[in-house]
Amino acid sequence: MQFELFVLQLFQLQHVQLLLDQHQHRVRRLRPALSP
Repeated sequence: MQFELFVLQLFQLQHVQLLLDQHQHRVRRLRPALSP
């Protein structure tokens, strides 16, 4: 695998993780009763 491709996938993975974290925080804010 090319190094540039690997780095690109790594950045995309981090970006997706960031979006998921933001979404989870938003859901927790909307439904605080479900948060631990």
